[in-house]
Amino acid sequence: MNLSTIALALLAWQLLSGGNKQQQKPNASPLDNISQFMNEDTKSILESVSKLSDKDSSQEDKTGAILQMITNPAVMNMASNLFKKNEKQPETNDEGYKFDTPSSDSREFFKPIDNIADAEIKHKLYWFYDNWYVK
Repeated sequence: MNLSTIALALLAWQLLSGGNKQQQKPNASPLDNISQFMNEDTKSILESVSKLSDKDSSQEDKTGAILQMITNPAVMNMASNLFKKNEKQPETNDEGYKFDTPSSDSREFFKPIDNIADAEIKHKLYWFYDNWYVK
């Protein structure tokens, strides 16, 4: 779920909340009701947001809406993507092999070749420094 999906969901929520105040037509076409085109996760988020913004909702309703949003897979995916960007990614080669994270001492020692050597060479040098040279 990216920012444009969130913006569309909020727009749909505004349209749906405005549609509840007006009288629905008895022979309305499927295009009139935008919620038919949303997946269940998005509908759940919109229902939770409407419960939270409703001034007549009780404290239990609002707590339930918050818990429903927290357990929603779309919200969890968005949160994990948000925090995943802050994590340090391990080095990989062209074939997708992931190398162990070296110590800060070995990175500092081999800093002059950081822009010259590829990931495999650096991994071998870091490994020798961490497992052989220091001991």
